[in-house]
Amino acid sequence: MTKQFELTTTLVHAINKLSESLESSTRHQVRFAAPTPPQTTATPPPATSNPPPPPTTTTTTTPPPPAHNSPKPPKITLPLFDGSNPLDWIFQAENYFTYYQIPVAQRLSLAVFYFTKDALSWYKHLAHNNLLGTWPDFKRALELRFGPSSYENHQSTLFKLRQTTTVTAYQTDFERLANRVIGLSPETLKNCFISGLKSDIQNELAILHPHTLHQTYGLARLIEDKLHAGILAPTVEPSTPAPPPSQPASLPLKRLTQAEMQAKKAAGICFHCDDKFQPGHPCKTPQFLLFEPPTEPPWLGVPSTVVGREDTTRFNGAGIDTNYPTHNP
Repeated sequence: MTKQFELTTTLVHAINKLSESLESSTRHQVRFAAPTPPQTTATPPPATSNPPPPPTTTTTTTPPPPAHNSPKPPKITLPLFDGSNPLDWIFQAENYFTYYQIPVAQRLSLAVFYFTKDALSWYKHLAHNNLLGTWPDFKRALELRFGPSSYENHQSTLFKLRQTTTVTAYQTDFERLANRVIGLSPETLKNCFISGLKSDIQNELAILHPHTLHQTYGLARLIEDKLHAGILAPTVEPSTPAPPPSQPASLPLKRLTQAEMQAKKAAGICFHCDDKFQPGHPCKTPQFLLFEPPTEPPWLGVPSTVVGREDTTRFNGAGIDTNYPTHNP
């Protein structure tokens, strides 16, 4: 029995050592094997009331295409240049090339397409003789060839300008000259324009005191219209005055000499109407009788039987007698 117990104990110890050896060998193999990431279960974050913001990206977004109904920019054309008004054409050409962003080096080669008549002949002359140069040089040459004389004093002409017709025509001439004068202040231009207006318009502007040149333009035209309307306004004719009271017609004047008076007396004729005289004789037509002073009183030698009218008027010397005394011859 004792031997069996000892044999069993020895067998158990051997089995235990074998198990330990197998476990040690297994651990050694696992250590040198390829490591694999441990599989862990992700714990979801706690729920919140607001969702997390979306991740930010650095990509550039392209703008949306323009709408089909958006207005297109207007098509601008440069007018042809035939040699007239060179300063105006240069001004338009500069703005045209700037709008379309045409480089300065290409402007001279494009300008030829807008030349015609005398200007085109002049351009061809420069091109054939290699005289075109640069665009600034070409502008200066164009101004000298077709522009006004450089010896003309535009400032003096501007100061001497006067209004002869309408304010609009005067303003047009004033602006044309003012564009050729550089350096004048706005106040000087305003006073120069006012000094050339007609005197009646100047007087009205002196009361209104315009502040700018453009205000002066507008007020001058309004004053001109007001003055013109006042001239053409219909005048109210005064009522026809009552005619003066009629005056009695002047009696005809008849001059009698002394000889005629004596003859009428001798013939018994009335001094007034040459009819036969009789007492109470009425004259057909009243008249004035002018008697020359007699050499002797007319009543000398007159019979005492004189019948006369009471309304007799006499003046000293030569006088007017409306009713000379009638008498019987």
